[in-house]
Amino acid sequence: MPQPQPAPPHAAATPSRNAAIRRPVPPPVAPGASDATRLHAHGTSPATAPHPAPTTPIRPTGPTAPTTQTGADGLPPATQAARQCYLRHTTPVPGSRSGFRQLGPVRMLVCFWQDRMSLLQIHSDARRAGHGSRAMALLVAIAELHGLHIVANALPLAHGGGCLDQRTLTAWYLGFGFEHIPGSSMNAIIYSPTRRHRPEPAD
Repeated sequence: MPQPQPAPPHAAATPSRNAAIRRPVPPPVAPGASDATRLHAHGTSPATAPHPAPTTPIRPTGPTAPTTQTGADGLPPATQAARQCYLRHTTPVPGSRSGFRQLGPVRMLVCFWQDRMSLLQIHSDARRAGHGSRAMALLVAIAELHGLHIVANALPLAHGGGCLDQRTLTAWYLGFGFEHIPGSSMNAIIYSPTRRHRPEPAD
């Protein structure tokens, strides 16, 4: 797996598992189950339980081809499906030329690379109201559904004025199941899905 890279957009890192973190093994999902059922079965880290799940149902993307194949954009099918899912559940930020999307009052910039989602920025215009947690719950659900990692740098965009400080922001990420990447000078963190994506068996 690629080693941690410099600043985004090519943020990538090798996950370092923390043996103290134990995640439940999701139960098997019956063929043809609804997407909502698949998300529930995948679950998230126990630490994410208090956070609200995304209110918009994530629709199934259908059978996914093996991740060794790539599309015209060079991304594996699972990553392409994850990106389409993200685009369906967010809307473009008016006037943004950088690819920012929004979910309610939350603006975020997410890039997709091979087996990962790079969360470059996330910001809520309505602070301390749970909107950021709902947006993060959506990203985690997409990561779990498609078997992708999420990498980010837990660095405050601003200081004061109600913004989270470094310690609080890091704790917020860790509460969703992210883990520190050792040796990072930019407080890099990574979320690893509970179950890696496996292509569905052919008939």
